Amino acid sequence: MASTRLYSGIVALTAVLVTISVLAGQERFGSAREPLPPKITVNLIAFVDTEARIQLVKPDGTEARMLTPMSGSDQQLFAWPTWSPNSRRLVYTEVKEVPGSNPLMLLQMLDVASGESVVLHSAEAAGIAAGVFHYAMWSPDGKRLAFIASQSGNLGLFIDTVDDEHAPGRVLENGPLWMSWSSDSQHLLAHRADSHFLLNALPAAVEVRSLGIQSAGYRVPAWQPGTSEVTVLAQDQDGGFSLFSAEVTPDGLSGAEHIADVDGDATFLWSPDGKRLAVGGPKAGFQYLGLVVGVHSGLTIYQSGSGEKEPMQVGDAVISYFWSPDGSKIAYVSPASTNGVLRWTMLDVSDGSRWPLVDFVPTIDQLTLFQFFDQYAYSHSLWSPDSRSLVFAGRLYDEAVSASYSSAQTDEQPKIYVMDSDPSPPVRPIAEGTLGIWSPR
Repeated sequence: MASTRLYSGIVALTAVLVTISVLAGQERFGSAREPLPPKITVNLIAFVDTEARIQLVKPDGTEARMLTPMSGSDQQLFAWPTWSPNSRRLVYTEVKEVPGSNPLMLLQMLDVASGESVVLHSAEAAGIAAGVFHYAMWSPDGKRLAFIASQSGNLGLFIDTVDDEHAPGRVLENGPLWMSWSSDSQHLLAHRADSHFLLNALPAAVEVRSLGIQSAGYRVPAWQPGTSEVTVLAQDQDGGFSLFSAEVTPDGLSGAEHIADVDGDATFLWSPDGKRLAVGGPKAGFQYLGLVVGVHSGLTIYQSGSGEKEPMQVGDAVISYFWSPDGSKIAYVSPASTNGVLRWTMLDVSDGSRWPLVDFVPTIDQLTLFQFFDQYAYSHSLWSPDSRSLVFAGRLYDEAVSASYSSAQTDEQPKIYVMDSDPSPPVRPIAEGTLGIWSPR
């Protein structure tokens, strides 16, 4: 194939190994402790309400619990709750006014059962996207937290071992930065600008290895779940772009396997069971609610280990797409037929059937998650743990709302909705808010 030279070059590369010691470069306030056994039922939704506070609520809208009440006279806002894999902890951003100084941003880690929190990172407030000050992603074992933040005008990638007393270490800088954890929590694959790095996340130090793979157009590299194989997009010597997977070994990458020739801005996500790979592209950008949002011309679903089988094709325009936790379905967001309105659609990957769910207008936070969905898919689940329902924030489009959920349109405040994944689903408003995230368990 045209990209054979690319793969042979990758396999032959001798990785440049750099060890960066994680030193305590920032003050940590408080101390992290072993999490207490959870005293509340898991299967909860953490949401940001319309006053920029974070609350917990059951999927039926009952037993709401405030996690971040306002305190003192200084202005505060809270954003982007991020569940730990065992649903015992949340990290989130607090931004607060400081008299006589610039606003401060704090990355807080909260024990859900006890309500006690600890500051993991603090710096002068600097946004990295619309309404985003930190991007945080837990390792699958819940022992480490990787996060991206801007500090002193420089975007950096940090890794924190959350239960020790050391401050998080800054391991890469000079973004843009995108990342994903391996299934065993030992490695982080990072894409910075046009380069790729493999980080071995050791407790006391982080080994950073340059993989020598060049590609600037796309965003997030991937690990095939349950394997030690990475999937990346790279440019070959002829200027084309190819999607390939390769085994991570102590010497670098081995056994590169071509998946498809794609556009340079393609997105891709493995199903949680590792059996299928969804690829979106090519993309065209458009302005929506003041943000530049990419729209794929369609989706292609490849089945792992079945090179002879024709991939599944979806011809709809797709803004973002999200695998269900059981890997059986993809929920995707498309422009609706009405200008300025978006639509949820469900795809059953077993037979290719799909059906529309509801038309809506998202909040800015929800749109930001859609805008960078291939990164947020690893850290912020819109799916319920049982793969039956979705949560999203915004306003339902009046003319698309049937009588069964007309009660959602009572005022102008955006709402958190829970929606089943079956055809003609009920869509239930459970709270007023701008973003909802389902617990992993």
